Amino acid sequence: MKKVNRALNTIMNTVVAFFLCRSVFYIWDYISNPDAYAMQSSPWYTAMLWLGAYTLGIVVVCSIIKIVIKQRIKKEENTSVK
Repeated sequence: MKKVNRALNTIMNTVVAFFLCRSVFYIWDYISNPDAYAMQSSPWYTAMLWLGAYTLGIVVVCSIIKIVIKQRIKKEENTSVK
């Protein structure tokens, strides 16, 4: 179970780091080229919002998996002790 927990932590950390790095790039690009974003019908931060939603979804799914695994481990420990 430690390998699964480590893998989930790695996935979550990687996704969050990617989101942060990509967001910095979007902000930097908007600051350096505001005219390129003025032609779009949507705000400049729309791509960042979508990426944030995907990031949140992946983090929530990984967190739920971690919670389910911890509950199963506790349940197995409680049944083996009795």
